Amino acid sequence: MSEKYFYKIKDNKTGLYHTGGIWNCLSKTGKVWRNKRALGGHLALYGGYDRKVEDELKDADWTVEFYSTEPVKTMNIQEYLRERSK
Repeated sequence: MSEKYFYKIKDNKTGLYHTGGIWNCLSKTGKVWRNKRALGGHLALYGGYDRKVEDELKDADWTVEFYSTEPVKTMNIQEYLRERSK
């Protein structure tokens, strides 16, 4: 069964999104994590041998945004081509 969501991490203080990696960089679009495992792997970067992720991020003002992977509209190809040419 495939994931039903994509994920982004928003910094609520700046309104910008995390770009991934260990340097905590932010941008207007940020990075999209395609599944929970990938998001968890990113968050694990904030922990370490003697630090828990939960402890390191307890004061972070971040939001995890869930984006649906379900289609919002469908149409057959001929209809799409007609609509596109209008």
